[in-house]
Amino acid sequence: MAIFVVFETNASNLVAGDFNGTGDVVGNSVRPTVSLDLLDTTAIEGSSSPADVGVYEISRNDSTDAITARLAVSNTSTASGTDYVITPDNPAVTIAPDPTNPNIYVVTIPAGVASVQLNVTAVDDAIAEAAELLQLNLEPNSTYTARNLSTDSMTIAANDTGVTSLSDQGEGSLRQALINANATPG
Repeated sequence: MAIFVVFETNASNLVAGDFNGTGDVVGNSVRPTVSLDLLDTTAIEGSSSPADVGVYEISRNDSTDAITARLAVSNTSTASGTDYVITPDNPAVTIAPDPTNPNIYVVTIPAGVASVQLNVTAVDDAIAEAAELLQLNLEPNSTYTARNLSTDSMTIAANDTGVTSLSDQGEGSLRQALINANATPG
């Protein structure tokens, strides 16, 4: 029984049928694998120090080179960019909204950093509102292989009781303020 191994190559000096007994080595770089995971599923408005933050983690299997990952806010998210602040746990890592699309965050991870936790702190506002959801998704990129493109949703729990609407329900209503007051411990 003969076993044949086929290699795809872009070498220019190979000759078909040339079994000269010497090996041809062809290199191919492998892209790092990058993943996004949700570690802490709840961020609470107005939580005391230390704040109760939600946490996403970006990790990769090869930290030789710097990478830029793009995180998209899912269209199923009910939280807006004014409801939370995202900060990396490593000061060498940067995160900023894409200047052309506020629903995209650009995360730059320097060489030597294998993983970074992104802390999501809920902004404590005064308007009575329901809990909101935030889902970040890792966008595919030609410089890495993306794993875990989509994550579960994080809950941004509200603590607000300020009535700003004469409506019977919804954001700013007395009903929503009572719901939040009953759900807030203490």
